[in-house]
Amino acid sequence: MIKGVTFVHWNRCGKAGGGQIRPGAVYRGILWAFSFTLIAFVCFGLVLLSAGARTFSGGPVATAVIIAGAAAGGVSAGNNARNPGWLHGLLVGTGYGVTLVLLGVLAAGGEVLQRLDVATRLGTCTLAGAMGGVVGVNLPAPGRWFRWKEMLERKVSLRLRHCSLRGQARRLFRG
Repeated sequence: MIKGVTFVHWNRCGKAGGGQIRPGAVYRGILWAFSFTLIAFVCFGLVLLSAGARTFSGGPVATAVIIAGAAAGGVSAGNNARNPGWLHGLLVGTGYGVTLVLLGVLAAGGEVLQRLDVATRLGTCTLAGAMGGVVGVNLPAPGRWFRWKEMLERKVSLRLRHCSLRGQARRLFRG
């Protein structure tokens, strides 16, 4: 076990657990995975377009982007779920991988399912999502920007109160 890293959350009874599966966290993770993948592919396409490349075999790049997308979705799901992050990440990776396989079947026909690459890619997406979920649980809780915003608003209101009190004190002492 790595010190300071949570893999499984233990409850008070000493049993493994830590919460229910939150479908919203899984959906949000899958959305993050597809968003990350789409943005990465668009950026990569723009780089190829600006470089003037006519043909390019981007198999390894596509695989790396897909795995990174599954990991990003797992991080998002684990961060939003907070307790069983690895399980939420696993579900995100599996759902993301299955969706990609189904999109591949729709695009290329049934030939895609006959390749061993599909099972490998699905397993890799599942593992990347689970590892992303472990990372996501160990990140700060979501919504920290709103806490910063509240702190800034409190500081501003304290400054305004301070300024108004100072103005009142000046008026009192000027007499």
